[in-house]
Amino acid sequence: MQIADRGIEPILAEGQMVRAQHYAITGQLRRDLWYGPEGQTVQVRFPAKDGSEITFVLLRSSEGR
Repeated sequence: MQIADRGIEPILAEGQMVRAQHYAITGQLRRDLWYGPEGQTVQVRFPAKDGSEITFVLLRSSEGR
């Protein structure tokens, strides 16, 4: 497994654009992870068994309740 820093990217999370740090995990496990300015996970993307892509995006943080 390898982890690569892909830099800062704008991501739409919680209804606004945030500057998120992107990391890519490759190898037997494949994941793309984006962390917001406060260190919270704002987006996760990974391949499904059928070849499609699954993406989770933060809509509302627990602090927003």
